[in-house]
Amino acid sequence: MRDGRRERARRELETILGVGPAMDALAQGDPVLVADVSRPATPCQWPRLDAVLSPLGVVALFAFPLFAANATVGVLELYGRGRAC
Repeated sequence: MRDGRRERARRELETILGVGPAMDALAQGDPVLVADVSRPATPCQWPRLDAVLSPLGVVALFAFPLFAANATVGVLELYGRGRAC
């Protein structure tokens, strides 16, 4: 499966399950920052997404809530294949 299809599958899975970095950022209104998902100090908080993230080679993930008029209107998600720190 091409990366684009996997990414769409990951987004759909996160939406269907209602869990993941974007959902956390949306619900809490705070950024979700995971520099290295493989570090024991930062275990994957979303085990159901791991099956989709691992084949993509995702190491780091970040989700930033987007605000307009004091309301969260969306989330910007960034995924990295290399360590962020």
